[in-house]
Amino acid sequence: MDELRIFNQALTEEEVGLLYEFDGCGTQSSVSQIDIQPGMTIFPNPARDNVKVALEVPSSLQIARSDGVIIWSSREMKTSFTISTGHFAPGLYLINTDSGFSDRIEVS
Repeated sequence: MDELRIFNQALTEEEVGLLYEFDGCGTQSSVSQIDIQPGMTIFPNPARDNVKVALEVPSSLQIARSDGVIIWSSREMKTSFTISTGHFAPGLYLINTDSGFSDRIEVS
């Protein structure tokens, strides 16, 4: 960190936007790259023993490792899944639905 400034004031909407857009080094920050899926809720995330996935529309679900190998799937069309993650290796996983929603989950 090159410089730290502390201000006792609220940021404007524009200032908040600039913080999310660039990390100060001329590259896009990872914060602006987070894709929030309004149709899917995952909790807790990061997960340890279980993760719950809630969907707006009934869907089937798949969980894949970062190398694309599917490690869990359900063809059942549901709006809620509880998945045991205790046997998953720590890391990031991709959750996909047949209704087009996708998101990441971290298992610790």
